[in-house]
Amino acid sequence: MFGRIFNWRGRQRPFTCNDIEARLVMYEDGRLSPKETAAFEAHLTGCEHCRKLVQVGPGWLAELREAPAPVRLTRAERREMQQALAKRMRRKMIMRDFKLSLQNVVAVAAVLLIVGGLVWWQTADFSQPEEEFIKGSVNLVLTVPDAYVDRYRAFADLFMAENENVSVRVEGMNRLIGNDPDPARILAQSSDIFPSNVAFAGDWQSLTLDLTPFANAADFDAADFPSGVLTAADGTIRHLPVGFDLFLVAYNKALFDNAALAYPTPDWTWEEFVSLAAQLTVRYGDVTAQYGWADGFNPLGLVGAGLSEPLTDYTIDPPSSQLTESDVIAAVTRYLDLFGEDGVAFMPKDLSTASGETQSQINQRRVAMWLANSNEIASYTNLDVGVLPLPIVANQAERRLNLFSQGFAVSPATQHPQEAWRLLEFLSKQPGYHEDAMPARSSVRQAANYWDGIPSEVASLVENYLDDSFEFPYAPTRQALIQAVVVSLTEETDLLAAMTQAESAVQQGVSIDADPLTSVVASPMSDMATGNILFVTDSANFYRHQTLARAFEQENPTLQIEVESPQWVAFSGTAFRSMDRAYGGRQADCFVYGPLQSNMEAVRVLPLDELLNLESAFNPDDFFPLTQNAFSYDGALVALPYQFTVPLIGYDPTLFDAMGVSYPQSGWTLDEFLEASLRLTTGEGDEKQFGYIPSHADFLDAWIFLHAFGVELLDRSVEPATADFTSPTVADALRWYVALSNTHGIKPNYGTTGYDLSPGSGMENMADRGILFAARRGAMWWDSGSEIEGPGSSSTGAIEERKYTTFPVAPNTEVVLPVELTGLYISAQTEERQACWQWLIYLLEHDPGFGIPAYRPMAQSEEFRLRAGPAASVMLQSAEQTNQQQLEIAPEWMQLRRWYSIALDRAMEGNLTAEEALLATQEEFETYRQCVIQRELFEPTDEQERVFECAAPASPYVVLGEE
Repeated sequence: MFGRIFNWRGRQRPFTCNDIEARLVMYEDGRLSPKETAAFEAHLTGCEHCRKLVQVGPGWLAELREAPAPVRLTRAERREMQQALAKRMRRKMIMRDFKLSLQNVVAVAAVLLIVGGLVWWQTADFSQPEEEFIKGSVNLVLTVPDAYVDRYRAFADLFMAENENVSVRVEGMNRLIGNDPDPARILAQSSDIFPSNVAFAGDWQSLTLDLTPFANAADFDAADFPSGVLTAADGTIRHLPVGFDLFLVAYNKALFDNAALAYPTPDWTWEEFVSLAAQLTVRYGDVTAQYGWADGFNPLGLVGAGLSEPLTDYTIDPPSSQLTESDVIAAVTRYLDLFGEDGVAFMPKDLSTASGETQSQINQRRVAMWLANSNEIASYTNLDVGVLPLPIVANQAERRLNLFSQGFAVSPATQHPQEAWRLLEFLSKQPGYHEDAMPARSSVRQAANYWDGIPSEVASLVENYLDDSFEFPYAPTRQALIQAVVVSLTEETDLLAAMTQAESAVQQGVSIDADPLTSVVASPMSDMATGNILFVTDSANFYRHQTLARAFEQENPTLQIEVESPQWVAFSGTAFRSMDRAYGGRQADCFVYGPLQSNMEAVRVLPLDELLNLESAFNPDDFFPLTQNAFSYDGALVALPYQFTVPLIGYDPTLFDAMGVSYPQSGWTLDEFLEASLRLTTGEGDEKQFGYIPSHADFLDAWIFLHAFGVELLDRSVEPATADFTSPTVADALRWYVALSNTHGIKPNYGTTGYDLSPGSGMENMADRGILFAARRGAMWWDSGSEIEGPGSSSTGAIEERKYTTFPVAPNTEVVLPVELTGLYISAQTEERQACWQWLIYLLEHDPGFGIPAYRPMAQSEEFRLRAGPAASVMLQSAEQTNQQQLEIAPEWMQLRRWYSIALDRAMEGNLTAEEALLATQEEFETYRQCVIQRELFEPTDEQERVFECAAPASPYVVLGEE
């Protein structure tokens, strides 16, 4: 570790006699570095003993060289000889010097391996298959998608425990291929086993080993796999799948009920599908409030449903694309009509974020039917979802479900095909790429009780249609089809012309002559590169940080960044543990997290003051004042401030103009906000226009407005801290917010759900919120940055001309608005501190993609202004004016925002005054606080216990849902 940091490896120490003997074979083979060779020869000039050693070799090596090779030994005799020789070598070396360095031990181990190989070569019986191996004599490279490296390292460990002769090194796929235009060839050249979804390129037969002989010779049950995914077009087996997804249609039963439509049946036709989608599409003028269909702009699902043949003809060499065939053109035309002529499909505004935008629309209950993988149906806990196969197209001979498999192929360049097959078959018997993937083997699904907890209609549908499924295994044709659809739809290009161009591009790609593969050479696991760090980020930034990591590696080829997203659990108190460790419990080297909450967290991170002092380019003014204090703990800087949000007010200028209301100005007051809201509220019932639309749960907005009154609930006059819910200012703030809906009617009442921990709580309001904005019936809303990024991905996406202003506050009051912050941490346990530091500095110099960059030069950059658009200047103005240094962050165990939501719940019900609601909540909070004190449940990791043992018994307003 210290050698890497201080470059000790750049200085070569003099060699000792032990070094000479340990490196003798490497010296004779020419495998020493120039510096080591110079040190080796310098020692020889002054040491007669070692000069003689070089001339004749060490005793044990000289004896081996002079000994005649036995004609043949039995396996037992050969193993006995190897063990005796190894024992003799160990005894002589240990007796010579008890003080061998770690470096010498490694070198001796290498010599032992060479000797063992030489003995085997001299004594092996080549006339019989070899079943016994020297431990570690076979090295394989297994390449997997970057997100699942840890998972497959665990699988590799299990395999190596059963196969002591094999060492498996797991590599991340993106790190190997980078931006190379021919990823399949790169993976086949550098890996023994690699993902088969990229294997089927133009020369797929030369890039994948034919596994049929292994499958025929071994005890291999082909019937354990779906028939449509195991055998390639030429009748050979080129990969083994480990998991798969099926394209299905999911539908929101509640939206069908609202429209008084019967649920579709599995034998439905394309015409029935289009008719239902049209009836379920709801428009207000030019604005669509509800869509009949959405698929994240993935045409392969519905297009594949109308095809009876693959997109590629494999009967000729090279394979020929069939994109311009009449049935393919007809299938794509039907698909495009959903967006054009039929007008029933949700069209994302940004195709690069199509999946996220579509998911947002589904969660907001603005989509009636959508394309879904079989693996994801069970995740819609907040929706009542039905599931169907894709609709049948007229004249289609049989229903065929489009399947995508996840599996592995073996490179024909591998030097160890038998061991590669053994590992491949082992992987096919493990769960898929991730925990929720459907195992490809029927026996694995049965053994793992895969269908437990998955809706029975999904299980029966998948099992019924599995053997009738098929897939488009030819990756270039799939991508060409998608690109042609995009060009035809977004550039209004003639479909046939776009498909013809795409087909030509595919054919050119398969016709390129490539150099033959050379042997895959896998270095032992002990020789893996240093500077490989694990960086853990939240799921929202996972893909952005992956992209940045690849760019960083291009600039810093000696460093490698493995980006992982933690597995979130039900209680936020485990958030630090999730960021501190990735899947499989692996320790993160550096990670993204908010301000620290406890000593338990503080001892696990590295203070950064010393590193920051070495970075002369930095000074305190490089960061906004409100971020500097948040990431200091006991006087030490523990994180680089990375990103933060400040409360803003977004508004629809069209509605302000229509009602003759002046636009709000920065520095406006709560009274001015209320006056504007009253003037902007008009109409009744389904036509009512609201002056203000809250978030999906009122307690989020109420918390911001509470601080706008200058209120701070935290009371540190006692130890441990407590909360003061009963002050007159708190009552004024609560009464004022409740009146917005209960008295003035300027906003819909969405309830609080602040201490409702049941699945999907509050999500039912997302759909109503989206419809109001789509119909232009909401004039203002609170915005923390989530509505700013990614137009169309949020409820307010329909308001393209939206504007922003600062959050209103009480006049003549010291106001400290709450902000959300994240910082960049380095783990105290990592050995890659310098690599982490370089990576974190790189992140600071690039836009975080959300909220405001805490690093001023980035916040003032054109990159940020282009991303934030019209909100940029207001965001920066608010950031400068917000004095976060005066805000004391409450310990997480207090959960003040959740307890305030209970008081809000009581007051909004209308049975209690603000003072009465707050008094009742104060009493319950104190009961909870005393329970925490008695049980000493202060750490974030105690949160689940706090909720069930202290919060729930203290108040009937704590809703747990299912445990």
